[in-house]
Amino acid sequence: VERGVLVLRGEAGGLAAESGLREGDVVTAVDATQVYNMSDLWHALLKDGTAPMARLSVVRKAAQEKILMRRPAAK
Repeated sequence: VERGVLVLRGEAGGLAAESGLREGDVVTAVDATQVYNMSDLWHALLKDGTAPMARLSVVRKAAQEKILMRRPAAK
């Protein structure tokens, strides 16, 4: 994987764990927005405040997957 955000761990009961993200997954996009770092990931997750769910593109063990995740509440 050339770009993306590596999942190192998730908070038990958190949005990532709830959506099925696992340690070792690499998030490469949120909806249609490619992510290269944590800043990109957060901006993409918070970008569309009206949509309750985000579609994450994830590489897991060399396979591309799509995962739906509830968007975090903007503060």
